[in-house]
Amino acid sequence: MRKPREIKEVTFKIGDLSMVPNIVKNSEPADDLEERLTTWMKESDYCWVAFADGEAGCIWGLKIQNIILGHVYLWVHLTNIAKQNEVRFLRGAKKLIYVLAQRYRFINGHLDPKEPKAKRWIPWLGFTIGETQEFELLTGQKMQANVFWMGER
Repeated sequence: MRKPREIKEVTFKIGDLSMVPNIVKNSEPADDLEERLTTWMKESDYCWVAFADGEAGCIWGLKIQNIILGHVYLWVHLTNIAKQNEVRFLRGAKKLIYVLAQRYRFINGHLDPKEPKAKRWIPWLGFTIGETQEFELLTGQKMQANVFWMGER
C-alpha cells in the first residue's frame, strides 16, 4: 500500500455545486456519482467540503428530516485523499459536529459495518451506533449499514 502524502492543512468551506467535479475527480470511480452528489447537495440544508492543501477531500451534508423537531440526516462522501488521511480530517470534523449538535436536536446517519475504522471514529465524534438495516449509498450500492445518531429522538 502506498504511503499517504503529507498534508499541511485541512480547511472546511461551505459546499456549492461548482465543487462537485473536483470531489468526483478525487474519488473512486462510480456510476452517476456526480449526479448523485449534485442531488444530495441540492436536497441538503447545509453542505461543507473539506480540503487538504486545496484539494477536495470529503463532502458532508445535512438533509432535513423534520424541521420542527430539529432532526437531520448526516451524509458524508470521502475521496481517496480523506481515506488516506483520516485522522487529519476527523479532527476538523469533530469541531464541525460539535457546532451541528448545538443547532440540531437529533443527527443521524448510516455507516458501513465492514469499515472497522468508521466503527471507531463514529463514537469518537460523539455518536451512538445502533442496529443494522438496508441502505443505499451515494454510489448507488445497496448494503446493510448500521444506524448512528446523536441527540434526542
